[in-house]
Amino acid sequence: MRRVLAIAWKDLRSIYRQPSALATMLAAPLGVALILGLAFGGQGSFQLQPVTTVVADLSAAAAGTDGADGADGADSAGAPDGVQRSSAVLVDVLTGKELDDLIDATRVKTAAAARRAVDDGEAAVAVIIPAGFDDAVSGTGGAQTQVEVYTDPTQQIGPAVVEGVVRQVVVEINGARAAATAAARLGTVATIGTAGDIETIKAAAEDAARRFVAGGGGEGVVIEARAPSLPGSAASNDPGITGIVLAGQLVLFTFFGASIAARTILVEQEEGTLARLFTTPTTRGSVLGGKFLLAYLTVLVQSIVILLVGWLAFQIDWGSFAPVAVLVLTGCAVACGLAMLIGAFSRTLAQEGAIGSGIFLVLALLGGNFTGSFASGGVASTVSRLVPNGWLLAAWDTAMRGGTVADIALNVLVALAFAAVFFVVAAVVLRRRFA
Repeated sequence: MRRVLAIAWKDLRSIYRQPSALATMLAAPLGVALILGLAFGGQGSFQLQPVTTVVADLSAAAAGTDGADGADGADSAGAPDGVQRSSAVLVDVLTGKELDDLIDATRVKTAAAARRAVDDGEAAVAVIIPAGFDDAVSGTGGAQTQVEVYTDPTQQIGPAVVEGVVRQVVVEINGARAAATAAARLGTVATIGTAGDIETIKAAAEDAARRFVAGGGGEGVVIEARAPSLPGSAASNDPGITGIVLAGQLVLFTFFGASIAARTILVEQEEGTLARLFTTPTTRGSVLGGKFLLAYLTVLVQSIVILLVGWLAFQIDWGSFAPVAVLVLTGCAVACGLAMLIGAFSRTLAQEGAIGSGIFLVLALLGGNFTGSFASGGVASTVSRLVPNGWLLAAWDTAMRGGTVADIALNVLVALAFAAVFFVVAAVVLRRRFA
């Protein structure tokens, strides 16, 4: 055992004295994570900038108001006290605080001004509410009316967001109008009492529809917005773009770090020192064991440094100590096993470098080291489960969101199974090669 430790310690000091090795193992993953993290929003998850929108409420202008709803109940012509016009409801949704992180809406008086704002690049979307909107909703306007969503053709996501919001509000307004119409017809068919009673029923139905659209009619169904929660955890943390990217680079560059350590076998073979080492009392098993230990210690130090820098410099919350420790140890085992396997089948340093780099990059693309596809679902998530780094990345995502060791147990076991296979095959090949 003493000889194994001596061999590992000698090569470990040599590796961490090489600037090129330090650049590959430490500077590269941190640099990639920093660049991609800043490009996609820094610490927070990916967020859209609020969509610049202008709203022209022509229905308010036709009613003789400026569209600004007062708190005194006289907010629209012809509407009952305390009830908004339907067009005012749409305007309030677009300009309200509830959507200010998605839509940055301002109001203009005319449709021409709204379209001009989009044409001049001052806004991405213009929402134009026609003059007959409120009459169409109340049933007094006769013909169907349309809300115009005028968009910048060079924009894609922003206009889709605004159009979706407008469409949802219009669906609710149409639903309220249909309910009111059905209630009025029911009253008419029932022919309860006098004509005055029927008119009272119609008015009550219309009033109920208005109050429903305005949000004052009671909510039978509501939507709860929350972040994904993990089994057994009270809340789910947001690892942020930088955290997700750096976790991917950590897993990927441990492969390269282990490869730098594993290739010392080939270096000593080409230099002739390995053959001389085999002539000493040191057994072949001790030599190979020292190389295995060297690779493991190399990536262990590398992983700890990256985690510390991510925590101190990028404020990344890697999760609780126990799952992080398990993932670091497991990831090192997978990286070392794969690197030793590639080194075992390589005859020269050139072969090891070319084959190893190609395999590592293919695994990174399949596992989602650059894209985070392990958490995106669909085909990408399924493909990521075919490679060990995909299981590791999924476990890191779980740990950073507050998961425990139990939550990542399956991922760790599968990754260790990959590592075991890599180690066994590499050991058999190396023993036969240097027998």
